[in-house]
Amino acid sequence: IIVTDMGCTFSGCTCLTQAPEIPSSVTVMVSTFSGCTGLTQAPEIPSSVTYMDRTFYGCTGLTQAPEIPSSVTDMGGTFYGCTGLTQAPEIPSSVTRMNSTFEGCVSLTGNLIINATLEKILRDPWEDCLSDAATNEGCNLVLSGSCPDLQEIYKTANGNPNVTIKK
Repeated sequence: IIVTDMGCTFSGCTCLTQAPEIPSSVTVMVSTFSGCTGLTQAPEIPSSVTYMDRTFYGCTGLTQAPEIPSSVTDMGGTFYGCTGLTQAPEIPSSVTRMNSTFEGCVSLTGNLIINATLEKILRDPWEDCLSDAATNEGCNLVLSGSCPDLQEIYKTANGNPNVTIKK
């Protein structure tokens, strides 16, 4: 059996603390670990994955994000509500959608490199990307990268002084 879709596989497994290895054949990880509040470490994401919509949604115990492969196109809500996440991964140029990707990630700090090429046919493919992100005291999130919409993504932080854009 070749597994290609792991959508919702572990969704809501609050006692899951360590993720299993993801098969190299997987392309879809929609909501795979959504609501796994006990998950502290993300698995390696295979280079075959294209859809990561809500993959780690609400994983409040997650502190470090996995590397995002250059095959990924959809990151909508991938880390939404990951309140323990302190470091964001580099966003590859293959990403075309990142609405709510880091929404509610109150502990984000450091550099966030965004090289995404967001799909203009979608309405605001970056909507709420940084809403309520990096709001904890002492957080300092600096945006940079080759994304042509970096300024628009920055605006989703809604004037949060903890979020700046590299000049």
